[in-house]
Amino acid sequence: KVVPTSSQNSLDQIIGRTVNKLDSKVALFDGNHLGLNETKLRKDKLEEILTERNLEYIFHFNDNKDVLLCKSNVDRESLLELSDRIFLSAPMTQVMQFLNEKKLGYLFKHENYSYSNYQETVEECKSDLPGLFNYEFSTIGLIIDAFKKARDSDFKQAIETGEYGTKLQETRQEIKEMLTGKLISIDGDFEGVSFKQKETLKELSPKDLSHGELKKLAIYVWLKSVVSEDSLVLMDEVEMGLHPTWQHDLHRDLQKWSPRSQFFLATHSPQLISRSHFKNLIVLKSGDKGSITEQFSEAPLESDLNTIVKTIMGGEYIPKELATLRSQYRELFDLGKLDTQEAIDIKEKILVYESENSSFFQDIKFQQQFGK
Repeated sequence: KVVPTSSQNSLDQIIGRTVNKLDSKVALFDGNHLGLNETKLRKDKLEEILTERNLEYIFHFNDNKDVLLCKSNVDRESLLELSDRIFLSAPMTQVMQFLNEKKLGYLFKHENYSYSNYQETVEECKSDLPGLFNYEFSTIGLIIDAFKKARDSDFKQAIETGEYGTKLQETRQEIKEMLTGKLISIDGDFEGVSFKQKETLKELSPKDLSHGELKKLAIYVWLKSVVSEDSLVLMDEVEMGLHPTWQHDLHRDLQKWSPRSQFFLATHSPQLISRSHFKNLIVLKSGDKGSITEQFSEAPLESDLNTIVKTIMGGEYIPKELATLRSQYRELFDLGKLDTQEAIDIKEKILVYESENSSFFQDIKFQQQFGK
């Protein structure tokens, strides 16, 4: 069939444009391919330099302006295995430094539900960071998992040695010890858990447990059902919501609940600090050039909480207002003016904070009796 000249010209134009487009795409592909090769060469060279210096790339942060490197003589496979055994617990009120600036900005937005957006962002991170724990109240599922894990351990020991282990019994006893006046029972088929009052056997609801009990239970269940043995556990503000006595005991509890793990605790609890060996204490301080660390070459003079607060934490163990009133009262004492109305008024203000049997007033009385 003969094609008219006008149609032939149109066809040639179409073919020409198509060929030009293909040539452009080929050129673009070749350019991209060349760029990828150059990028790969730079990447390989950078990895070679890092390897020579025993450095391992971790990730970029601060909108890709900064990079985190790890200096170690350990090979990459061992580091990856180690990373799977690192667990972090921190309250939701703690700002998660690994979030990008945009997501951190949710905290300072005026829009509705900005905090909810931040919570959702942290929850999303848990898919990539399964070792992250925010002290959430334990679900029944996690509690059951802790019992199942103990049961399976006992069964495994029975197969290996012919005798059942005691993990299930220990789990039940440990939970019982942390729930004052309460009992916990689990269904025979490991499908449900119930809490009961010890004396009346009345079934309890979550509101019948204190915040401290729920938090201790959450930490215990997390360690038992999620954290692997021989792990590195990082815990921030673990003492929040716990009675001072429980804060003292937490040092022992963590070692008991996960005896083969190593714990790093960031805390403001003098109770926890007083239970720690001084060589294990690291104080983080803010300096002109950023944060600095301080360790101790000897134990504090005393292990009482006042000494801990003053010498280790760098704080005051009495309110500033009381310290000021004491200073004013002592100055009037030194001047022999305790009988003045000013001294009487200051003493009345001091008695709001402490009684006349306090060490301060006892010292004043001693000096009055035996001379300054």
